[in-house]
Amino acid sequence: MPNTLRSLSISRHKGTQKHIELVRHNADTLESLCVDHITTHSMLKMTWGKNGGYHTQVYPRLKLLHIQFCVGQRNKTYRQPLADPFPRLQTLICPKNDTMLKIHLATNLRVLDMPRHKVPFTELIPLLSGLPALQKARVVLGDVPTQNMLRMPTFEQINEYRELFKSHSTSAWALGISDLVFGNSRRAAEFLVLLVDILSSIKRVSISYNCTRTSYKVVNAVEFVKRRKIYKSNPAIEDVEFVSSASW
Repeated sequence: MPNTLRSLSISRHKGTQKHIELVRHNADTLESLCVDHITTHSMLKMTWGKNGGYHTQVYPRLKLLHIQFCVGQRNKTYRQPLADPFPRLQTLICPKNDTMLKIHLATNLRVLDMPRHKVPFTELIPLLSGLPALQKARVVLGDVPTQNMLRMPTFEQINEYRELFKSHSTSAWALGISDLVFGNSRRAAEFLVLLVDILSSIKRVSISYNCTRTSYKVVNAVEFVKRRKIYKSNPAIEDVEFVSSASW
């Protein structure tokens, strides 16, 4: 059977080896892969070499990977790919990154859409900074561990975060927030403003209507946070658009 498929959509993967073999058989030609329902283990197996061992199955032309629903937790004992399976990947749509995807290796990734994947503030900055071609990203933004989840960050704490991430930057200009896991809307707004203060390329932040924290309250709180004296030294923050929107 010749391997000539450029686009493949699997409506419901039920763990069958035939689906995995079909995908791997067309690894050299696939440019688009959409899987409606898949297990974490099956996704991993798609990256295992056909001949076993620790060889990574590479998809040299794949630009779009869309995983609509992934079940099962990532098992750290499973063999992980040693190299990037998708070196030309430009768009990754995956509810949660509980698969095996080594996102930090995706040097060509332009769109990262993980609408149900919670990323703490201190992990989101390195994630965005590690993708040199990134233009847009959507995640669930989580708070940083602290004893008081309602308290606003002090000027001292803000400067500590600035110092910690002073070497980080991103090419992304748009950030979608599908949910905010914070103690209150004001604290969520504080970390959103701090995020764009550190990553100055971001010019639009879209907060979903379905956000646990009422999105318009967060957007309103952002305007108060911008007026804090500590941000007067960065007037570019005023140019960032914070919106409550279904699109991002």
